[in-house]
Amino acid sequence: MKPDKYELHTYTVRGLFSFPIDMLRYDRSFPTNETETGNIATTIPFMSNEVAKEPIEIRLTGIAYPNMRRWDSFGWAVVEIDGVRLP
Repeated sequence: MKPDKYELHTYTVRGLFSFPIDMLRYDRSFPTNETETGNIATTIPFMSNEVAKEPIEIRLTGIAYPNMRRWDSFGWAVVEIDGVRLP
């Protein structure tokens, strides 16, 4: 039996609040590299809805397109999908 083949999508999210970790599970995605994992960790001090001074951008890779409405509900915006910047 052959394993299922998935098409990977790389996208960038931008936010000021604590990174919504559960979105990794929801969108079936993961940080693109170790640097992005570290960038997620830098948002941990903002767990009490404290706002960062500057927006943080994090690149992720997943087997599905990101759910933009759900990201928005956490105060994060999807700003790029597969190399295409969104308005």
